[in-house]
Amino acid sequence: MRKKCGFTLIELLVVIAIIAILAAILFPVFAKAREKARQNTCLNNIKQLTLGLLMYVSDYDSRLPYRYYQIVGAASCDGKFFWPRVTDTYVGTGLGTSASGKELWRCPSHKWGTPTNWYCGAYADYAMNGSVEGRCESEIRFPAATVLLGEYAYYHPTHERWYGWYSWAGWAPYQVSPPVHGCRYDHNGQQNIGFVDGHARSGSEGYWRSAEASGAVRRTP
Repeated sequence: MRKKCGFTLIELLVVIAIIAILAAILFPVFAKAREKARQNTCLNNIKQLTLGLLMYVSDYDSRLPYRYYQIVGAASCDGKFFWPRVTDTYVGTGLGTSASGKELWRCPSHKWGTPTNWYCGAYADYAMNGSVEGRCESEIRFPAATVLLGEYAYYHPTHERWYGWYSWAGWAPYQVSPPVHGCRYDHNGQQNIGFVDGHARSGSEGYWRSAEASGAVRRTP
């Protein structure tokens, strides 16, 4: 009589165990690779927005825009100007929830999604360094070391959107509940920063704090 060929229960369990071990090893690797791709997209966003701000500077007497200002007496968006609104003229994306280029203003790792409205073009996943707003280029002594933009914002839980017009002001992580201003380190523990000279790079909280302590990175001109 011929013996039937097939897996025994023990052999099947061994195969399942091997697959589980491989999955446990590979899935985190794949997750990190996907996040690295999102980080690169975010870094490119900051790079483009940084260059957009510098194009604004070249058109307005070598002076950076303010994060936010409002014409006295104005009660509508016509009298409110946020840095994303003035920068959009140069990056050409169009602001709004249905704008074709809205992704430039959103970090792909940002879990909250697109806001339901754009409130005068103010909502963005990035924030401008308040220490350099309104300053002339000549006032910024170390443009290659001075922060211009960062992944920093304030989340409003009621409105379910980020307020991008708040000032980027430091390295501490954000908090959602209760809402606390802070940086986002969503890219495998790193955040992206754009500098006044136009370049952008990534780093962890420890890296940025160390770089600031050594003078390689500056928050103030």
